[in-house]
Amino acid sequence: MNDPQPTGYISLRRAFETYNDTWPEPSEIAEKQKLTDEHLAQFKYAMAHDQLRASVRYPDRQGEFEVPPHLWSVEGFTELEILHDAVPTHAPPEWSSYVGRTLFVRESSFRQWLDHNGWQPLPNPKDFDDPASMPTWTIPMVCAWIGTTDIERVRWQMSAWRRAHGWPDASLALLAVGQMIDEDDDEDDPAHFDSQDAYKRLASAGENGDILATAMSSETGQPVQLKPSDWTYGQLEFGNGLDERLRVGSVVFSRITFRRTEVQSLWRNEALSTLSQTGAPGRPSSMYVVLEEFERRARLSPPEVVQSVGKQADILHDWFTANHKGLPPLTPKTIENRIRDRHREVSPRK
Repeated sequence: MNDPQPTGYISLRRAFETYNDTWPEPSEIAEKQKLTDEHLAQFKYAMAHDQLRASVRYPDRQGEFEVPPHLWSVEGFTELEILHDAVPTHAPPEWSSYVGRTLFVRESSFRQWLDHNGWQPLPNPKDFDDPASMPTWTIPMVCAWIGTTDIERVRWQMSAWRRAHGWPDASLALLAVGQMIDEDDDEDDPAHFDSQDAYKRLASAGENGDILATAMSSETGQPVQLKPSDWTYGQLEFGNGLDERLRVGSVVFSRITFRRTEVQSLWRNEALSTLSQTGAPGRPSSMYVVLEEFERRARLSPPEVVQSVGKQADILHDWFTANHKGLPPLTPKTIENRIRDRHREVSPRK
């Protein structure tokens, strides 16, 4: 029998169910169980690290009594105990004084925690400018295209898009730091690419006069067009907001942008030429071919999208393998990871 619920509290079990239910339900049973296990571990972590506090009420005492955070880390007290209506009799000895008692959490504290840790729908690309139709791109956006020729990777270097995900504004400085921290070549990370190599290729194109850039000049206070010599003698710097600046002598050029059509034309042709000649795996990625096909299918009426993201990845993999034999190979798992967020938005519901 459950203990009477104190005013302003909810049971720990109910709190967990509320938290777990905020997340979209996976289509496969195995995925659902895996997600629940991860959430139980995260919920227990919140208790052990004082992010949430559980309390009990004794029949013969007044008020609520908090469970010390360290008890959640006691060996033998598993995440599954959270799903019990009351602390079970098989709990470790350290929990003996709480056996049979219902665990509660203060509802206001739980709601506040949930706002920061519960599932939030990902920003919808339709609410933002489409990078494929923007007239100009910034340096991080251009470098993302040079490194991947993937329009979705370019989107992840749009500052407005990043802010919607709680990320800082796009910056080559942050990309370089991220590469130093994570040396693995993570193809599935939409914000990952070799930014240093991409910038070298961009600067070389500017120096050769293959591409034009517009920037704000500290000398005139007006927008100017960068000259090839500016790329030759310029030094890349970063402002207080880690925005890219090019210093040429005493003049600093900021807010540097490039015409999108020139960028896409120059490096798409280079990428396709490299792929057709070598067919070698690696950069530039052929993932953009799959993403474009998936987007085409998603926009059909009705959409040609299946409910399971795993099965959708298999379908796209089969299509890619049959139609693009000369491009670098992709695995179904890599495709699945890349389409997961978009698939959640367009897949048919139960």
